[in-house]
Amino acid sequence: AAPIAPVEPPETWDEEADVIVVGMSGGGLVAAGYLTEQGLKVIGIEKQSSVGGSCRHACSFVNPFGGAKSQLEAGFEGICKGDKKAGMRRYQSDCGYSVDDSLMSTMFDYGGEACDWVVEQPGMNLVCLGNRWHDKDVVEGKQNRVLGFTNPIDTLEKNARAAGAVIELNTAAETLVLDDGRVVGLRVSGQEGTKHLKASKGVIFLAGGIGMNKDLIKAYLPSAAEGAVQGGPMPYHTGETFRMGLGAGADFSGYDSWCCWESGID
Repeated sequence: AAPIAPVEPPETWDEEADVIVVGMSGGGLVAAGYLTEQGLKVIGIEKQSSVGGSCRHACSFVNPFGGAKSQLEAGFEGICKGDKKAGMRRYQSDCGYSVDDSLMSTMFDYGGEACDWVVEQPGMNLVCLGNRWHDKDVVEGKQNRVLGFTNPIDTLEKNARAAGAVIELNTAAETLVLDDGRVVGLRVSGQEGTKHLKASKGVIFLAGGIGMNKDLIKAYLPSAAEGAVQGGPMPYHTGETFRMGLGAGADFSGYDSWCCWESGID
């Protein structure tokens, strides 16, 4: 659970971009694709041999706050039905009052717009069922629900690459690079050895959870450590990026905030 300390900038950088996105699952692919569309140079790295992570295994894509075009067409008003404060109170109650209010507020304000961007991506074929979307092949029984988001994930990867995002597989983040207290890049390791990647505008961590790191669970999710039999949801959710954030002096929210999904810590 110890923080991973950052390192100082190297004499020369191996690669440079505006933004480096760590973790090429659903969130990382969206970030890489969206930022590239805005004209930024993006490098995405993924420690596994393929993109998708746990999102490839998802059954559905959920937005309980509503506001997306297809949700409005389906008659889904969201859990707040236009009353943001009431919705936030309900959601905080459901989450044991452990969610950061500013982050939740952002989800209420921009969740619908973000969902529209995903759903309207070229080649995306999602069916809106109110609070959630399923891939049409899953709805029609052509695709196994266990890998229910294979098609959307492959579409997001294809579109991100087509827009110009560089995605490097089998590449693991080692630590952040700081210069005078500011994050300026990332040190990674892969098949080519160790590299230093410069990020002029920032590094985004979207690299899964901490559910397979028992030390982090004990330190930050103590009630889970007392009662859970196993972690999860995927074996590679080992929390290195969380520790890198701590090492760089980042704060964290959601102490002891967790839910149970098929007997594993999500």
